[in-house]
Amino acid sequence: MTALIYLPPYWPDGSDLANANLKPRLRMLALYHLANTKGLLVAGTGNKSELLAGYFTKYGDGGVDILPLGGLYKHEVRTSARELGVPVAITEKAPSAGLWVDQTDEVEMGIAYDELDTILEAIELGDAASFRTEHGARVQQMIAD
Repeated sequence: MTALIYLPPYWPDGSDLANANLKPRLRMLALYHLANTKGLLVAGTGNKSELLAGYFTKYGDGGVDILPLGGLYKHEVRTSARELGVPVAITEKAPSAGLWVDQTDEVEMGIAYDELDTILEAIELGDAASFRTEHGARVQQMIAD
């Protein structure tokens, strides 16, 4: 994986993920500077699936003032977007934090959002036992971490 930001030659070595997470953290610095300058709030795009699974960058995309989509699973966000007329090129695009070239959320997490949502909804309803699969165990580990 290759980080999408330039790190100067004197920058200390870090893991690929640590280097990649600089991008959302630097983005948040810029967003808060602008929001503070204009007396605004920073709105995040995190959804319930990502929040429950812990799939966000601490002090990056997770550090916002409000999360208007925070109560909606990813499949509900897509459904709402289609109902609002958001172009198909956006609603069907593979979700990506853009942390490195060709990075996608689902590949990084190791599970498709539809399956993640199904498992999370089952856990929320107290039916986690029905997901004694590799992905079920993976989701439970994501929640625990």
